[in-house]
Amino acid sequence: MDIKLFMDAIGGDLVALLSGIGSVVLLILGLTIFYKKDTPRWVVLSVAAVCFFCAAARIWTTEHRTLVKTRDDLLALNSPQLVLTIDELGVGTLRLGQQSQSGIMVVANLVNRGAPSIAEDWVLSALLTDGRSASAGTMYVDPRGGLRGKGDLNWTVSGKDALYDKAANRAIQKGEKLRGVLAFRFKQFTEEELKTTGTKYRLQCVDVNGKGLQAEFTFTGNSHPYYYLPGVGPILDRPNQ
Repeated sequence: MDIKLFMDAIGGDLVALLSGIGSVVLLILGLTIFYKKDTPRWVVLSVAAVCFFCAAARIWTTEHRTLVKTRDDLLALNSPQLVLTIDELGVGTLRLGQQSQSGIMVVANLVNRGAPSIAEDWVLSALLTDGRSASAGTMYVDPRGGLRGKGDLNWTVSGKDALYDKAANRAIQKGEKLRGVLAFRFKQFTEEELKTTGTKYRLQCVDVNGKGLQAEFTFTGNSHPYYYLPGVGPILDRPNQ
C-alpha cells in the first residue's frame, strides 16, 4: 500500500474512531472528572493520538492478513498437493524371469490437487505384529515384459502399469488421478510372516520438491485379485460366463 492509499484508509478509520469511541470517552470524562470545567487540551489530543494509533494498527493488520493470505494462495497454486492411497495389497510369490521370491504387490493411486509434480523413490515398510520391521525399495520391471505372481490365483502384471514409471516419466497434472502397480521383495521375512493378520504396511514416496507422502494399510488377508481397475490393465483373465 502506498502512502496516499494509507492516508486515505487511516483518515476514514480515524474519523470513525473519533466520532465513535473517541467522542464517548470525551463525553464520559466531561461528565465525571472534568464536570463543570473545560476538558484540558492535552486530554483531547491524547484521545486523538490513541485513536490514530488504533486506526493505523487496524489498517496494518488488515493489510498484513491480506498479504499473508495472498502469499499462501500463491504458494498453494505453485506447490504440488499429492495424495497417496493404497487400493489393494497382496502377499505371495513373485516371479521375475527365472527368479522367485516371497513378495508383495501393491495397487496404489496418486491424486494431485496442486501444481504438476512427479513422484519417485518408492519404499514399502512392513511392521509385523511381533514388533519386527523392515523396508524395501520397489522392484523394477522390464516394460517389455511383466511381473508374474502366485497367491490364491496366478496373475500377471504388465510392465506398462508400473506406478514408478507412470509417476516419474510425466508430471501428474492438477486434478489428475494416476493408478499403478508396485512390487516389493522382503528377504528378511517369509511369506507366512508377511501374511500375518494385523501386519501394518506403509508406502512412501516423494514429490518433485522432495516432500514425503505416505499411505498405510493393515493386512487382513489377501484380497481377490482384480480383473480390472480404472487406470491399470487386467491381471486376471475373466473366466467364461
